[in-house]
Amino acid sequence: MTDTDIRAEKLALIHEILEVEDKKILILIRRLLESALKSESGIPANDFWSELSEKQKNDILESIREIETGESIAHSHVMTELRQRFAK
Repeated sequence: MTDTDIRAEKLALIHEILEVEDKKILILIRRLLESALKSESGIPANDFWSELSEKQKNDILESIREIETGESIAHSHVMTELRQRFAK
């Protein structure tokens, strides 16, 4: 992400947060940010992540990369195909 992209993302988040009226959601957002900021990787230290093997972590990170680059298939598409295939 470029600096411009990061700035745009921050502004979009600020706008969305300003629209939230539910105090519970705001508390959850705050907790998520606090937890993520405590960890260098952005994943809370007390999260399941620390219990995963390196292979599991690498597989998850690779999957995220594939999603971000459009190398994945949407769940809805897969479900539509399966329903058509097995609805007979």
